[in-house]
Amino acid sequence: MISEREQFLATIFSGPLLKSDAVVVLCGQDGIERAKVGVQMMRQESAPFLVLSGGVESQGCEGAKTCHPFVMGQGVSPTRIILESESTNTREQAVNVVKMAVEKKWRRLLLVASPFHIPRVFLTFLKALQEIDKDEEIQL
Repeated sequence: MISEREQFLATIFSGPLLKSDAVVVLCGQDGIERAKVGVQMMRQESAPFLVLSGGVESQGCEGAKTCHPFVMGQGVSPTRIILESESTNTREQAVNVVKMAVEKKWRRLLLVASPFHIPRVFLTFLKALQEIDKDEEIQL
């Protein structure tokens, strides 16, 4: 018997990769590795924009400002890269990126995080979406 948690994780990890308005890389402990996935998605033309989110820059933590030169060095045009470097945790990343998505009228986002972190990221972004008092519908 498959538990509800296992069904949820299977849905998140095996859903189809749809074209989106932006690929959002949640930078952090393994920011460069996550940025590599974001670059790969950009090469597959998954979205016109790559958002690098996360402002913590410390030993072992690679924020948006650290990942930015790496992404440009991989050939992603600077006009397609958006930095969100104010957030210091997943909750702030979700709130800031959702606000950005509403302002830019984005309707679908692809989220990149570590496999362990992705369920929490997904739920945190859903919560941020619920808190937005807009008629806009954004899909994750």
